[in-house]
Amino acid sequence: MVPGLRDILSLLWDNAIILPALKHGVRCEGEWCDELTLFLVWGTVVGGLAGLGLGTTVVGIRRFLHLRRARYLPTVSLCELTPQHVGRLIEVQGRVVSDSPLVGPLSQREVIGYELEIKSTRRKPGLLRRKTSTVSTTFRFFTDASLNDGTGSVHLELGNALLYWPHVRATWAPEEAPDWALPAKSLHSEEDRLVRVAATERYVPHGATVFVLGKLRDTQTLVATVLSVGSERITQRALLVEGVTFFTVAVLSLLLAVWLGDDAISASLQYLAELNFRNFIENPFLHIITWIWVPFFATGMFMIPIRYAQRLGNFIATLAFRRQVYQS
Repeated sequence: MVPGLRDILSLLWDNAIILPALKHGVRCEGEWCDELTLFLVWGTVVGGLAGLGLGTTVVGIRRFLHLRRARYLPTVSLCELTPQHVGRLIEVQGRVVSDSPLVGPLSQREVIGYELEIKSTRRKPGLLRRKTSTVSTTFRFFTDASLNDGTGSVHLELGNALLYWPHVRATWAPEEAPDWALPAKSLHSEEDRLVRVAATERYVPHGATVFVLGKLRDTQTLVATVLSVGSERITQRALLVEGVTFFTVAVLSLLLAVWLGDDAISASLQYLAELNFRNFIENPFLHIITWIWVPFFATGMFMIPIRYAQRLGNFIATLAFRRQVYQS
């Protein structure tokens, strides 16, 4: 009989490296340590997978809701807006302009807003091998903007919108990097040597034609939910790819969590069966940390796709859009 994945993991777990190493790591020496360590690990794995699956499901649902609205909402002319539209979701296409546009530091174009990500790579000297570390810093700036479709104009707020926007990238040697891209020297030790600086700027060009899905705060203010530098069709394609990506990750994570669920439940029951006042008093800190860590890790995995959904959107936008879309 060919051993399965669970058999191999069980063999490594009980008799080889994993369990002894974890018991030593948590400094647990009681008879109940095996049960607690198993509960800690299986709870972390299954809880993390479940949290990731639920988080990606939430983001996937949001993307498909945006897609559905983009497909079925009619495009509204700004001259047709009335007080009855206030508080409702509308779809508008027009040019985005500003009386005081910004200038993108990397693109050197007039922009309504931009996000600048700077990555600095440093190398630490070592006896056997050199260690390399990369630090990433992101800045986001927006100016007052208005949307004009030729029939009227409204004030446009972009702060929390899902943005699909063009980007430019550049990489420099330290001596060639512009001053605004160089990291502060006080953030690193003198032994670290800067070896590379890279910057990515994502921006909304001033005067660009944009597709906006948003909600009217009043007849003169549109709060964008989705803003895309491009056509409605391209926006729908980006939303579809994002939604499918998130749902694929969600399905795989939840299936894996269900597959490993029996082991997690078994480990939990064994731990609870061994838990008593004597064992708790022997090392209360370890028990409390375990009870806090498992839900904390699951919640963290739930928040990761929600927190970094915009980054995936930026990546999808790179794939979904074409260079000619952004040419003015």
